[in-house]
Amino acid sequence: MDKALYEKVKSYRTSLALVREMQSKGIISADDYEQISLVLAGKSGLKTSTIFSEIDLICVERRGNMRHYPRVSMAEALNELRAHSGPVLFMTEKGENTCFEGKKSVDYIAEADASELAERIEHDWYESYRLFEQGRYLVDELPEDLYVFDRSMTWCVVFTHETWDWEAESTDMMKAAESRYCIICK
Repeated sequence: MDKALYEKVKSYRTSLALVREMQSKGIISADDYEQISLVLAGKSGLKTSTIFSEIDLICVERRGNMRHYPRVSMAEALNELRAHSGPVLFMTEKGENTCFEGKKSVDYIAEADASELAERIEHDWYESYRLFEQGRYLVDELPEDLYVFDRSMTWCVVFTHETWDWEAESTDMMKAAESRYCIICK
């Protein structure tokens, strides 16, 4: 993270601390908090889809603050990730640690080669569905919700645990797996 971005994030997170306190005291609602956090992101010079926000970036009902990005297929999201060569960073939901190729994450952010990570995401997702059909579970899989970006933070590929064809989960697990809800932010 360069110094200019660090200053923007610091300004945003400092302002957000006061808003978080207001929400915890019941002065404002969770919806108010989300709206205020979007305004503060803009005032701090960050995109409203910033990964530094403390609100759920993906919300099926409203699609969180990424609602202006269209849903893409998992294949499109994987192709976008594969188009980036070299190291990428990835993180998951707050409080979940990630591990890749035996290396643990630092502050919930891990680093991996873009192509290797794409292969692992694809493998883990489909393998977990295949095993689930057999009543088994995948061990040491990546978290289902991943935010992947590089050090420039000018793009982000989001892989969620949601599927847009959720009804298929009761009839055709692999069809449901193919409908993974993904977003590409540029």
